[in-house]
Amino acid sequence: MRHSDQMKVPPRFDRKEAPFWARGAAEGSTAELSVPEKPMGVIILPVTVPLSPGNCGLRQVAAELQDRGFATFLAELLTPAETEHGYHTFDFDMLADRIGEVTERLHRKAPVEDLPIGYFGTSTDAAAMAVAAARSDCPAAAIVMCNARPELASAELVRIRAPTLFIVEDDELACDLNRAALNKLRCRGDLAVLRGAGKGLACSEIASEAARLAGDWFETHLRQER
Repeated sequence: MRHSDQMKVPPRFDRKEAPFWARGAAEGSTAELSVPEKPMGVIILPVTVPLSPGNCGLRQVAAELQDRGFATFLAELLTPAETEHGYHTFDFDMLADRIGEVTERLHRKAPVEDLPIGYFGTSTDAAAMAVAAARSDCPAAAIVMCNARPELASAELVRIRAPTLFIVEDDELACDLNRAALNKLRCRGDLAVLRGAGKGLACSEIASEAARLAGDWFETHLRQER
């Protein structure tokens, strides 16, 4: 993937955060909706781990997407008890149901109800996201999988319709898995390889570059939906 020159990031917008709850989603889970002034789209970032200060990498990505003019929705998919026991971490159908539920509710919530929707997911959460995106009623218009495990949703990749970007660090096995996933897509797709230290989004430089690439992807493909 050929990288364009890095865009000049505007000053951080004023944001408002709103509580959010989705019928049928994990009761007791946390969700954070942050909306900049005049957002151009809303990006859903589903996670199966608690939203805590320890999620600094994902929060950095969300903050930098907000700087680009996107609303962001960080959504826990599991209850604290489910997270503790780990029973559902790989139940991708159930997790995809919950992603679909929060997406549907978010799509009807002011002030983001008329905005195009994008998905950003990491690790195994991105596999659940891929299952959700492959469903015929999914409204996501652009998808980014970062340091993902797309092979866990291999059978669903051919049914994804939204343009999909894979971002992966320069690890041979990870690159091979993501290239194989890219080749399964029947929609537009691309692959970006980042040179890092294997720390993923925990590395601030990797998180910032992932946010830049994701922002470029969402700007291109969500704009086409407006």
